[in-house]
Amino acid sequence: MWNFLTFRKLITPIFLQIIMWIGVVTTLTIGIVWFVQGICNDYAGGLQVLEGLFMIIMGPLLCRVWAEKTTILFRMYDKTCGETSCGKPPAEKPPSA
Repeated sequence: MWNFLTFRKLITPIFLQIIMWIGVVTTLTIGIVWFVQGICNDYAGGLQVLEGLFMIIMGPLLCRVWAEKTTILFRMYDKTCGETSCGKPPAEKPPSA
């Protein structure tokens, strides 16, 4: 609990995973809706079908790339704090004689 209160344990990476999955579901839903609307459209539906396919393919991929790029920042922080005294007060030096 103390690590949580002193920000040594980060909770944002967990939220990033949740946001990424919400983004994946949202982009897939939008892509499917655009695809179906394009098929049902009598006038110029071909472009909307292609947009839907693009969204279905690229949407989840781009959500994953965004989440990985952001997670890398937190992983770098964790590694840096593991090697140094990140967040701890500096050790007192003995007085010089």
